Amino acid sequence: MPGGLLASESSPTTPLSKHFHDLPDPNQTSSDFCNSFWGGGDRGVEVLFDRMHGAARTMEEVQGFWRERIAIEEEYATKLAELAKLPLGKDEIGDLRVALDTVRAETNAQASRHLTFVQTMKKELEQPSENFISKQNNHKKTFQAAIETSYKAKQTQEKYVEKAREKYESDCVLINSYTAQSTLLQGKELDKIQTRLERAQQTVQASERDYQNFARALGDMCKRWEREWKTYCDQCQTLEEERINFIKDNVWAYANAVSISCEKIRVDLEQVDVEEEVENFVKHYGTGSIISEPVLFIPHTLSSPPGRPKQKVSTFVRSSVIVPLAGPAFAESPLEVGRASGSVLVGNLLDASNQATKHPVDPNDPIARALDALKKGGGVTRNGVGSISSTSAQFTDKGAKVLFHVKALYDYKATTPEEFDFQAGDIIAVTATPDDGWWSGMLLDETRRIPGRTVFPSNFMILY
Repeated sequence: MPGGLLASESSPTTPLSKHFHDLPDPNQTSSDFCNSFWGGGDRGVEVLFDRMHGAARTMEEVQGFWRERIAIEEEYATKLAELAKLPLGKDEIGDLRVALDTVRAETNAQASRHLTFVQTMKKELEQPSENFISKQNNHKKTFQAAIETSYKAKQTQEKYVEKAREKYESDCVLINSYTAQSTLLQGKELDKIQTRLERAQQTVQASERDYQNFARALGDMCKRWEREWKTYCDQCQTLEEERINFIKDNVWAYANAVSISCEKIRVDLEQVDVEEEVENFVKHYGTGSIISEPVLFIPHTLSSPPGRPKQKVSTFVRSSVIVPLAGPAFAESPLEVGRASGSVLVGNLLDASNQATKHPVDPNDPIARALDALKKGGGVTRNGVGSISSTSAQFTDKGAKVLFHVKALYDYKATTPEEFDFQAGDIIAVTATPDDGWWSGMLLDETRRIPGRTVFPSNFMILY
């Protein structure tokens, strides 16, 4: 990529792209929105508005994609059902007739399965997307509408201050001019200048009053604006983190639903990290943490010109937190360690176990005890009362040591000679856990065990 950017960091061709920059900000030490979107001229406002607008558009595109996919699947199912009704070999007899009848029956069964898949996609993909879009719309109507109103009011007040300042300075220049002329004139000409000077002095008093009042009002408004903008930044960051997590889970659900053909999607989804997405956005679109103080009233009698407007660095503490979203039934990313109905997802189990030494093992926490047992080389199993404990070493019929047992969450069809098929609910004895996620083990159901086939995907499993 030009400039050494990763694909995930490159500038998108959207309204947001005009804000893209590849120059690191040495003062940028936080990835929180509330400390990253300030800067002179409220530059962060337009950036964050464009980001939230683009986020809403992405969700609409995701929902539109699911609708089109559902429509295609529905049309295919309907055509299969119609095809199954067509006559096929009605003049035949014997086994050929039976075979052709089976073709029609299987075609009809395929139609039913595709219709079931349609209902699943509507329930697990389209409807959750619609619900999240409703959440975004509520954010837009409630929070963004309010901050836009405050922002317009602030801009209006700044214009009032600027106009009042210009009028005040213009009147002051006029007074200085009349004062200078009065030293050079006599008689009637001097009287005329004195009259004009008096009128100008009366005018400048009103201008000064307006300037002071507008500047004071702007100061109060800027204090409110800082609080409101900080809160809005927090709300936006939380909504963005939820949105990225939601899309990741939603697409993962789709990949699982269409099974093996979407393994590339799963691989790419594994690279999506919410914290990294937020950091990249702040890195390439952040407008800085410098907050400019509002314009102050400057009397024309000031002996020396004022310096630059004062500035301060935002050091806010983010007050919002992301609430975990309840994803669809098949949307869990099996490579993430977590608690799900008392089970442990095992895709990154070994990584988690390597971190166990950083904290003492809680004897009342079955998850921590299981990881500690695995780290020490013991087996892990679930006993009759639902707790997890290490067991004495077990071995397969080939002499391989059993590390622990896992239970399949989904059906899987082998794609290479080393892999074996399994069904949801099957128990597998794990004998090796390579970092690539393709583990070795043995299906406990001997009737379906095939010699030489020992490899299976760990992201389809939970700890058993």
